[in-house]
Amino acid sequence: MAVKDNREHLSFIVGEERRFRDIIHEAEVLPMLEGAVKAGASQALIRDASGEVLWSFGDPTGALMESHNIILEGEPVAKLELHANNGTDIRGISKLLHISINTLINTNLKRMLTSEIHTTVVNHSYDELLNINRELKASEQKYRELAESLEEKVKERTEELRRAHTIMFQQEKMASIGSLAAGIAHEINNPMGFVASNLRTLSTYFSKVRDMLDFYRNATYSIPDITKTSQEKWRQLKLDFVLEDSGSLINESLSGAERITVIVKNLRAVSHIDDSEKGIMDINSEIDSIIILLAHETPPGTKFIKNYSTIPGFHCRLALLSQAFLNILLNALQCKEEGLEVTITTASDGESIFITIADNGPGIPENIRTRIFEPFFTTKDVGKGKGLGLATAYDAITSHNGAIRAENKKGANFFIKLPIRK
Repeated sequence: MAVKDNREHLSFIVGEERRFRDIIHEAEVLPMLEGAVKAGASQALIRDASGEVLWSFGDPTGALMESHNIILEGEPVAKLELHANNGTDIRGISKLLHISINTLINTNLKRMLTSEIHTTVVNHSYDELLNINRELKASEQKYRELAESLEEKVKERTEELRRAHTIMFQQEKMASIGSLAAGIAHEINNPMGFVASNLRTLSTYFSKVRDMLDFYRNATYSIPDITKTSQEKWRQLKLDFVLEDSGSLINESLSGAERITVIVKNLRAVSHIDDSEKGIMDINSEIDSIIILLAHETPPGTKFIKNYSTIPGFHCRLALLSQAFLNILLNALQCKEEGLEVTITTASDGESIFITIADNGPGIPENIRTRIFEPFFTTKDVGKGKGLGLATAYDAITSHNGAIRAENKKGANFFIKLPIRK
């Protein structure tokens, strides 16, 4: 805290106790609170130790969803609260905001310490400077240790921020996929219902017309002149071929309509738009649905080898884990254009579930194998996609306390381990 002495200049006391509002200011906090509200929260606020609201932004009608203590020199001095409407997931926003505020406090403390030391040194006599110099030398090692500790914490917080950003990106993408799937399912199911129904009705009508034509044809056999003329006309119109091919066309159209229905069903299943956020996943069935959904990405002649074992249902965030499997399978389908084989193996030892997805492609280059799960790392060219598939798959699996690793064994092999929740 700064005070004026009798020489009309500012004096600072190094190391004195600081209040929370002395270290962090409204101009620094309000933009962060506003950003949290824009990102999904209905209200973000900070209270002091007595419960008084220091700074607030947003609509106070939402329910309290997240609360974090703000620590200063090892003691809680304030509390961060985030409110949101029911159903809104703001955990990533909350964690990001809490880390940002704590980082800002540490940075401001370091800046204030530096400023106070400078001001104090300038306003002391030469003898006092010598004493301070000796004290500074004595505490130099301790300060260096503190600086190293702060640097390490900054690195940790930076990595946490990158992870939080990746999770937020994944949540936004899954929300977009769910909305898109709902729209596609609605727009396709309605007209396909009419098409399939009309084709079935047409098949019935055509059968009746065919029976009537056969009746007329058989009836004319007893009248020679008419028989000859009708048979000539029958050949000219190629009615034998028309009757045979029309039935095939109707059956093929019905088969195509049913296939579209299956594709829409698998799209809804993979996006889990009909499910709650968490549920029990049948991993074998989920992978089968994803393979059908990725038919347009599958090179011609691709062979899927499925070594499925009987495994228990896995309690998880359905859409998030499904997206992880989709990204890994898509990565395998893009590795080779001809003669591709993808082998999928599942197993369980009662404690964990094991999934292996292997291909016979060129494998992962050794110089990037240790980086493929890093956030924002990509080998894709500009305009060829974001390349975040494996990074988001890694975050989805580790968020379920699982593990994933990649090896080269006659191609790329991805090994996934998911612990079974008791």
